[in-house]
Amino acid sequence: MWKSILIAGTMLTGSIIWLLIDPVSVKMEAEAANLPISFPLHHLTIDMSIETGVMISFFFCFMAMFVNDIGSIESMNALLKPEDRGGRVKRGILITGLLNVASGLLGVIGPVNYSLSPGVITATGCASRITMFPTAALLLILSFSPATLGIIGNIPSVVIGGILIYVLSMQISAGLIMTFESPGGFTVTDGLIIGLPLLLSTVIAFMPAGVLETFPDVLRPVIGNGFVMGVVAALIMEHGLYRSR
Repeated sequence: MWKSILIAGTMLTGSIIWLLIDPVSVKMEAEAANLPISFPLHHLTIDMSIETGVMISFFFCFMAMFVNDIGSIESMNALLKPEDRGGRVKRGILITGLLNVASGLLGVIGPVNYSLSPGVITATGCASRITMFPTAALLLILSFSPATLGIIGNIPSVVIGGILIYVLSMQISAGLIMTFESPGGFTVTDGLIIGLPLLLSTVIAFMPAGVLETFPDVLRPVIGNGFVMGVVAALIMEHGLYRSR
């Protein structure tokens, strides 16, 4: 029971403690504070803007997210062992793609299924899809309230960071468990395929801005994205260098 409410409880408790320690740091934008409800599509625009560099960057980022989407669904299949695994992958990719297309037309950030991951399930101890329906409905209602979003946005970064470290640690733990329990066992090659992209993405994430500025503008959003470069490196190593495995 306690694992199911651990993340939410930690977020609430940590925010209250931080508010008592440093109340001055909690600020809300005036627009959000004075606007409890906002009508949808208030700032909708249909003006088209095409930039080659942005499109290339989005293409690589979306391809990386596409691969990550498949990985998330497959990892869930390995963890839960449901029926119709292939159908789950196809439906998941289709829904993610359609929703991101709609989000692009509306000019908002598209959805991803990061919340449906072994790390979150391991951290909360809950793998039921039933809990997603009231959660989605609540988030949909809250999205129409800038004031509520402003309150949520004031959760201290140190609290978010602590929770993120915990969830990512559980994610790595779940991934390692599935890796070591694979039918072929864990080999040195598996370690290279996992380790090199992980180190590469970490190095790129902390790359100095001066180094990144030496690259062409078209490639800068791609090369400077640790997530994208990590996925590309993993694909090259698994399906290129070690394709014969």
